[in-house]
Amino acid sequence: MPDREFIGEQAIVVGGSIAGLLAAQVLSQHYKHVLVLERDSHESMFSAPPKARKGTPQSRHIHILLNGGEGAISKLMPGFDDELIAAGATKGDFAKDMRWRINASWMPRFKSGLRMYLQSRPLIEDLIRRRVQRRNNVTIHSNWQVKDYILDANGMAVEGLVAVGEDGTRHEFKSDMIVDAGGRGALYPQWLKKSGFGAVPSEEIKFDLAYSTTTYKRPDDPSRDWSLMACYPNPPHEFRGGVIGEVEGGEWQVTLYGYHGDHPPTDAEGFKRFAESLAEPDMFQAIKDLEPTSEVIRHSMPSSILRRYDRMARLPNNIIAIGDAVCSFNPAFGQGMSGVALEAYALDKILSENAETPLSPQQLTSRYFRDVQKVLELPWDLARDECFKYPQTEGKKPLLHDISSWYKDRIIRSSEKKVIDQFYRVVHLIDPPSRFFKPGMAAKILNSTRPRDLPSNMN
Repeated sequence: MPDREFIGEQAIVVGGSIAGLLAAQVLSQHYKHVLVLERDSHESMFSAPPKARKGTPQSRHIHILLNGGEGAISKLMPGFDDELIAAGATKGDFAKDMRWRINASWMPRFKSGLRMYLQSRPLIEDLIRRRVQRRNNVTIHSNWQVKDYILDANGMAVEGLVAVGEDGTRHEFKSDMIVDAGGRGALYPQWLKKSGFGAVPSEEIKFDLAYSTTTYKRPDDPSRDWSLMACYPNPPHEFRGGVIGEVEGGEWQVTLYGYHGDHPPTDAEGFKRFAESLAEPDMFQAIKDLEPTSEVIRHSMPSSILRRYDRMARLPNNIIAIGDAVCSFNPAFGQGMSGVALEAYALDKILSENAETPLSPQQLTSRYFRDVQKVLELPWDLARDECFKYPQTEGKKPLLHDISSWYKDRIIRSSEKKVIDQFYRVVHLIDPPSRFFKPGMAAKILNSTRPRDLPSNMN
């Protein structure tokens, strides 16, 4: 790419997780050089085989890559889907190869064409990192802790940052653009308040979730017709759920979770007893005779948070946020990686359009946060509606929640394949929920209810 086509000399990404790496991939197309500053060690980032890092404790738990997220990553990194399969990921049809219990019944199963990818989180992060590292204008540095952002003399734009290296020495890095991918505890929102821009408006949903995970050697069972099983609790009376998913190495990764203090244990026997207590016996039956191949580890998620940067009165130029620094989802719904991928794709679209019709730095920042909010609205609303079925959930409950939940329950229990297929496309972040309100679709939803004991296969 000729020099004249670059937006600036250097962009910096704070954080080397999936969000930061995808941001670096995007920025490398538009800036001469991209620097990624990561807190974790080089050894943990490039371990073989890939392992969970200290900076991403949630990575030890089951992760699902939805069709919408995979599509976004594959657009940013052509051929990525093939690399996933070559590395050991399982590719399946979401409606056909998944057994999903939701609203106290098992969802219909049929060939939908919706791709899902099952693999460990460290594997997918490692593949993305190695793709980014192959970019000749990207440098990934480990053991760096970002401490401050530097405003220019006019107080209108960020011109760099201050970071501390492994030896404790402070350094200043100049930049034309910074992307904060520092996670839920990112510096950017704290820094905005400290620097006089004000507190970032946010929506928080408190549901007191904790989840425990272990792995088992996947049994050889020719009769098994699924690669993913999810047993969701039926609010407001059920609090416990679980997921079994295939991962590389011929293993099952099994995650059990519970809301509002009803949390799974961290010992192997207690883990199985928790699985046995689920509303359906299928998950327990699948693992009851197996020996774990890893310890049981637990992670707590007291709440999900959506930061509304788009509602700020003013923001500094040349700095944005991505990933959990913008929105941390309820992990029970498997939206995190896919949401991040769509955010990165939105950034790429804006920067590409900027090359044709340049935006001012202020316009670029505003446009980015506005577009990201549109990306996040769907997955946020889907998870929020389910969380507020529990009266114990704290937060701002939507005004029309009860009506919305009633309609969504009708969708989920529809006997019409076309309705269920559309529901799956919304879940995979491909289509907007507005599709459910078209006259023909609405009529199908209101006039077709599937009995709870209907066989799960749908032709």
